[in-house]
Amino acid sequence: EILQLQTQLEHEQTDMLLSQIRSHFFYHTLNSLQALIVLQPDAAYKMAGDFARYLRFTLDAATAAGGMGSFREELRAVRAYADINQAQLGDRLTMLYHVPPEADFTLPVLTIQPVVENAILHGIKPKVGGGTVTLTLDETPTHWRVTVADDGGGSGVLRHDLGMLPPGDVRSCLEA
Repeated sequence: EILQLQTQLEHEQTDMLLSQIRSHFFYHTLNSLQALIVLQPDAAYKMAGDFARYLRFTLDAATAAGGMGSFREELRAVRAYADINQAQLGDRLTMLYHVPPEADFTLPVLTIQPVVENAILHGIKPKVGGGTVTLTLDETPTHWRVTVADDGGGSGVLRHDLGMLPPGDVRSCLEA
């Protein structure tokens, strides 16, 4: 009975996570893929890979041990999500990443990707000329600071400070 309950919980978690994938993003991506297959097959191939990476991360997040994951994996999902949007928006979206190549640490899954998604959806897409989303990672003596900023029409800079105190203990602070 415990195994059955555990399996049911895993299915419910996966269903909940899939419902969080915005349907318009899913359909726009598939429509873009359809158009690119004919017009730009190489771009379609890249977008299909990005979409697969994004979906894999999103589904894996549902079953992540203790709700924690790797910064590197989250960054891969962010890049995949941003690349898909860049293919759709063209020159209207510029993504900048200021991340040390060796940086990796544990953080709650789906911490950074939703902030980047918000910056693109509410900061860049509504802006006529588009804009830039910047993801910056800085190491301080006590924690990592992840900053996601956009120059769109949003309500300002959204900053997440993710601190690694004792191993496995995460401090999160949201500044506007």
